[in-house]
Amino acid sequence: MNRCGGLGQLMTDLCSITVREAEENADHHLMEYREVTVAENIPCRVSFSGAPAAEEGAAAAVTQSVKLFLPPDIDLPPGSRIAVTRGEKTLYYTRSGEPALYPDHQEINLELWRRWA
Repeated sequence: MNRCGGLGQLMTDLCSITVREAEENADHHLMEYREVTVAENIPCRVSFSGAPAAEEGAAAAVTQSVKLFLPPDIDLPPGSRIAVTRGEKTLYYTRSGEPALYPDHQEINLELWRRWA
């Protein structure tokens, strides 16, 4: 099923979305957390762009921005971990802003996954 109109053939990567849910332990009434995968193998596309961020004479530093293109009906909760697989490599990201919604897709800025908040 192609949920992205004309963009579908560009979605050559796959992603899975994992969230962290809290549950109260019935024995000791403390909150415990578990990871729950809420979506798997979603066709997507990751775009990378980088730009030098240095003045003349200074050591060159490169900043990279990562953008995820997803079908418009996929919910990507704040704080979720996004595993993106391209070929044999899987990288982990988290959402770093609100999605830009379009009729046939959404675009979400990502940052590298560090840990659960």
